[in-house]
Amino acid sequence: MRGRRTKSAGLDTTSPCTVDLRTAQKAALVLAKLGRTVGSTEATDHVLRLHHALLEHEPDDAGLHMTYVAL
Repeated sequence: MRGRRTKSAGLDTTSPCTVDLRTAQKAALVLAKLGRTVGSTEATDHVLRLHHALLEHEPDDAGLHMTYVAL
């Protein structure tokens, strides 16, 4: 699994997440706009889990927090 390189407090670290932060945010906004219909419940749950994992690695990312709350 490829990790994503991040810079945190001046140190290079590698996170296990392979998705771009902005891509995850776009997915969350699309799902929030569509609402929780029967077909998108699994997708919404998946994106919520993804955001939770990303927030563990990027706790100060305001965009991730906003899209997490939007869902």
